[in-house]
Amino acid sequence: MNIAHVNLARGFRGGEKQTVILIKELSKMGGVSHQTLVCRDDSPMREALSDVLNISFYKANNIFDGHLTQLSADMLHAHDAKAIHWAYINKKIYKAPYIFTKRVDLPVKDKFSNKLSYYGASAGVGVSDAVVRKIEDFGVSRIYKIPDAGSDIVENKKEQLEFRQRFENKFIVGHIGALVDRDKGQKVILKAVELLNKQNNDFVFVFFGEGEDEKVLKKISKGFENVFWMGFDSNVDSYISAFDAFVFPSRSEGMGSILIDVMQAGVPIVASRVGGIPDIIADKDNGLLIESGDYEKLASNLLDIKNNLMLRERLIKNGISESEKYSALSIAQKYFDIYERVLSE
Repeated sequence: MNIAHVNLARGFRGGEKQTVILIKELSKMGGVSHQTLVCRDDSPMREALSDVLNISFYKANNIFDGHLTQLSADMLHAHDAKAIHWAYINKKIYKAPYIFTKRVDLPVKDKFSNKLSYYGASAGVGVSDAVVRKIEDFGVSRIYKIPDAGSDIVENKKEQLEFRQRFENKFIVGHIGALVDRDKGQKVILKAVELLNKQNNDFVFVFFGEGEDEKVLKKISKGFENVFWMGFDSNVDSYISAFDAFVFPSRSEGMGSILIDVMQAGVPIVASRVGGIPDIIADKDNGLLIESGDYEKLASNLLDIKNNLMLRERLIKNGISESEKYSALSIAQKYFDIYERVLSE
């Protein structure tokens, strides 16, 4: 089987990380002879996949680019919204079937171009119940639910030790995500910081990521000596195990695959009850859930995790158990089964 993956994103966020994970896992499977990644010429995914065998790269900087030459592929897999349009155009020219994966908990806009590209797919995949409902609402008839996979984290014990030593005797609260408040809710965290700083001085908050709201968020946090902006770090997974807790108060979220990695690392989570997050986090079982924007509950939950050892141990134990359901191998096998089903028709 020869599969072409299409991802036209500019940067490297959750969807691109999942594209890389899937390609790497499929490369180990006997039924996949070759893979192609259709992406921008400056895509970080090229470097991330540099060690994968039997893969080629095909440049497409926009939905109209790269259609002059036919891909050597049995079918296409579109991994982002622009990629779905690209796959539709490619199908009209070369007849190759395609499927798509939707990872964001936002409605599909009712546009003619979307109807062509979404309805033209052989199948659609949503990463959570919330995302599946959005695809159903748009009228796509053949939909599967396949969650994102956890990462194969390679821990750097030296970096973890140095990180812990930097914040010695502090309760380290971590956050990883694009600094875009309308999506990830970093302002909710900063309001919780302000509240906690009035009653407890043991917390430090470390933010990993970059984005359009970086300057605004740093301005809000000015004067908070316990808030640290770490920027984008391609090796961020190495730090997760050094956190004492992880906060993820997203305002919208398709699934939140970073939560799988955090649970796997044995770190208790406080997250918002939006989108696909409740598919992963069961409140008071393997994490704590808050309503969107509830910074007071976020602050109190962090105090509970810090002060209640039995609660913390339960969340960690059940979180590790939950994370085992999202192995990259099992997710890749589910996609492979869909590929086979489409190609057999």
